[in-house]
Amino acid sequence: MFFKPECIRDLLLAMEGKEDFELSILYRENIAMLAHHDYELVFYSAAELSKGKYIKAIDSSSKDGLDFYIIKLTVQGSQLLDSIRNEKAWKDILSKMLEKGGEFSLSLLTFAIELCKNSRV
Repeated sequence: MFFKPECIRDLLLAMEGKEDFELSILYRENIAMLAHHDYELVFYSAAELSKGKYIKAIDSSSKDGLDFYIIKLTVQGSQLLDSIRNEKAWKDILSKMLEKGGEFSLSLLTFAIELCKNSRV
């Protein structure tokens, strides 16, 4: 599965301001910001965000299929969202990611965020 920064951002934005988000990605179509994303892409995004400790989530996959039960944003997730919420900042970050090339990843996303912050100083 490939990394799609827009899905990461949409997932974080969908969780913003909700103390207990509590969503199984099986029901992502109930959240307008996630409905247009492929099921496996949302699963992969949730898994990566959970691994990076940006969200609190439980992998509830079984022999019947993949699922993640997303509970809430962590402090790190809120900080990441603060960096990518603004549309202009987001476009700058995506531009930096494209300049660096290679495969998109959360580490490349955070690196691009730092590059953008440093270039504004």
